[in-house]
Amino acid sequence: IEPLTLFSVEEALHRLERLLGQHLIPDWQTLMRYLPDGLTEPLVRRSAICAHFIASLELVRQGRLDLRQEGGHFSAIHIRARAASPDNDEQDDDPAAR
Repeated sequence: IEPLTLFSVEEALHRLERLLGQHLIPDWQTLMRYLPDGLTEPLVRRSAICAHFIASLELVRQGRLDLRQEGGHFSAIHIRARAASPDNDEQDDDPAAR
């Protein structure tokens, strides 16, 4: 049995921070889009998904990322970089805020 290299939350956090720093998360995209390429082993892929989800929650907590999920428990999770001015951000996306 070969040992598997699973993704850690720290690795995922560094990866998402790098993408944020390069302005590569400008608008709502699925979290799955930002997973590394070539994840063929199912257990490694699941660990990457979990680690990136937890890392995205940490970035939301820090105020650096927005996260949303529409459509129920198993629908796609979308992320985007937090806008510099939060005053107009929510109003642009929420018709009820107008």
